[in-house]
Amino acid sequence: MSDAIDTTPTIDDVIDAHMRTMTEKDIKYDEYHQMIQDLDRLAACKERIAPAKKPLSKDAIIGAAASIAGILVIVAAEHATPLLSKAFSFVPKVIR
Repeated sequence: MSDAIDTTPTIDDVIDAHMRTMTEKDIKYDEYHQMIQDLDRLAACKERIAPAKKPLSKDAIIGAAASIAGILVIVAAEHATPLLSKAFSFVPKVIR
């Protein structure tokens, strides 16, 4: 068997090469405008191939942390006084 190396360029390679061409050449306005449109098309193709991951919002992180903290407080209260506490009645039945 031969150890063939895959030399197919990725979309990132094509975009990098295109941007190098835009900066290295002395090009006219119309050519540069066309190259920007081509770059936009390449970026759109890249987005279709691998959509960008959206970061979690601070509100979502704070909400999740508050929920976990509330559950931990309830578990601690149930552990300390299991017969006296009715804390688990506040937790949705899905969690139980």
